[in-house]
Amino acid sequence: MPAEEKPILFPVSVSLKEGPGRVVEGKARGHTLAVDLLSSWGGGDSHACPLETLAFALGACFVATARTWAIREQLPIDSISADVQGTVDLTRGMGKEGKNRLGFPSLKISVKLDSPLPEETKREFLERVASLCPVCDTVEMATPVQLELLQEK
Repeated sequence: MPAEEKPILFPVSVSLKEGPGRVVEGKARGHTLAVDLLSSWGGGDSHACPLETLAFALGACFVATARTWAIREQLPIDSISADVQGTVDLTRGMGKEGKNRLGFPSLKISVKLDSPLPEETKREFLERVASLCPVCDTVEMATPVQLELLQEK
């Protein structure tokens, strides 16, 4: 029986703070990120909103994972693109009674592979990619969120 492989860990740490208006700014490994709220939600609509950035992160991770595995498996895929769709019922988030959950009830990733591969091979590849995509796993497996209140200095 083979020995268990050592985990390949990638610690993620993002620091965020309120910016001007309703913008939230953040840093990830020195990269700057920002989100804003729609003007109808009191924001300036200067950046994508947090819900859109979640959908973007899901699609971006899927496309990047697909390209990584296409390279590893030497698959003839010229380009990979995706659209991510979902609808959130914000009723409860606005403090009102609602019957639906607040988060996305589902997200759909529509993927286009520019490739001469047969349809069945493409479908099998996409299913394999979904099982290897860290953000897909995070969203599908309902990762617990822990809150910690830090003391002011």
